[in-house]
Amino acid sequence: MAPVPRVGIGMDSSITPLRHGGLSLVQTTDYFYPLVDDPYMQGKIACANVLSDLYAMGVTDCDNMLMLVACSNKMTEKERDIIMPIIMRGFKDCAEEAGTGVTGGQTVINPWLIIGGVGTSVCQPNEYIMPDNAVVGDVLVLTKPLGTQVAVNAYQWLDQPEREQAAAFCKDIEKQEGYQSWIIGIVEKGNRSARIIDKPRVIEVPAKDRDGELW
Repeated sequence: MAPVPRVGIGMDSSITPLRHGGLSLVQTTDYFYPLVDDPYMQGKIACANVLSDLYAMGVTDCDNMLMLVACSNKMTEKERDIIMPIIMRGFKDCAEEAGTGVTGGQTVINPWLIIGGVGTSVCQPNEYIMPDNAVVGDVLVLTKPLGTQVAVNAYQWLDQPEREQAAAFCKDIEKQEGYQSWIIGIVEKGNRSARIIDKPRVIEVPAKDRDGELW
């Protein structure tokens, strides 16, 4: 019998052979600082991010999730009582849409608001894919453009006074990469595979004193 693989730090998920023969524990943890203004959507984004690490290993069924929450001590009591339950509901709803559930976790007080979790699945060897089997001639398929985190950050900057600076940053991306900067992140119910958006939202900045032209 071939040895059961063990994967540790450095991969999307850890793979730990269990003492019960033929089974492995596939597990991942991840977290997010707030990326969007909608607390419900932020909770869904955080959950989808945790699950994506399992999916990256070919594991499409998550047996259990834990939620990790850090409530900012800079929030007022009213802000905390309104925002945190909405974030947690978004996380739980996303987990249910993925066919799993949240059974526990940890909540702490922290200078920064953080939302994340742990995803766990018990798998047979044929239920996960080791990330070391690529060979010459294989085709690498990207399910979304690179640089989406930068695009999200740039979009957030548009809410700040330095709107032109953020726009110039997006324009610089287009100049160097040949692509416009897009807001393409989507949290949706589906078959747990990423979807390339047909009509993504362009990062737009109103023209300023140039007869309707920004550049």
